Amino acid sequence: FYNPSLGAMESHIISMHDQQIYIAALGKYFYFNQYEALHLESSFKFTEQEIKQLALNIGYKTQALFTDTKKHFIDALWQVQKS
Repeated sequence: FYNPSLGAMESHIISMHDQQIYIAALGKYFYFNQYEALHLESSFKFTEQEIKQLALNIGYKTQALFTDTKKHFIDALWQVQKS
């Protein structure tokens, strides 16, 4: 669903029943109640200029921007700026 206060799409999964999940790599159990939501991700949208500015803010330079024909998404290639 869209969260207007974040300006982002959010993805959640819902436990259909009370359950426990064991993750062997962590050696840990996780407990979920019926209808409990688990937030998986937030998908933020940025303009080309915002992407370029984000890169600069953290010491990268935008090398290229790749987009679909409708410009529904952008993949950015960044390179570390040399000091």
